[in-house]
Amino acid sequence: MDACMNVEKEVDKVLSKFSDIQDHAQRTIDDTAQYVANLKNELDQCPPDHELTTAQLHILKDALQKVKDTVQRLAADHRDLHSTVSKVGKTIDRVS
Repeated sequence: MDACMNVEKEVDKVLSKFSDIQDHAQRTIDDTAQYVANLKNELDQCPPDHELTTAQLHILKDALQKVKDTVQRLAADHRDLHSTVSKVGKTIDRVS
């Protein structure tokens, strides 16, 4: 019975972590998508033959870095979730 409670506790950790990651990922992706969409709208207002200014290039580079950082963070969260799920398997193996 004690072993089953240990498994249940590990499963609860996974579910909690999954929920937290899902909420964070959704907010982060929405914010990043909105940021990129706003930049696109601003650039769409420029004439077709417009050359980007140094400031605009800097803003675009910052946007690309933000997207890259977001994807890396989401990937790290995903890998971390795998290790938490693995702990459930190890706990189950100890019961068997």
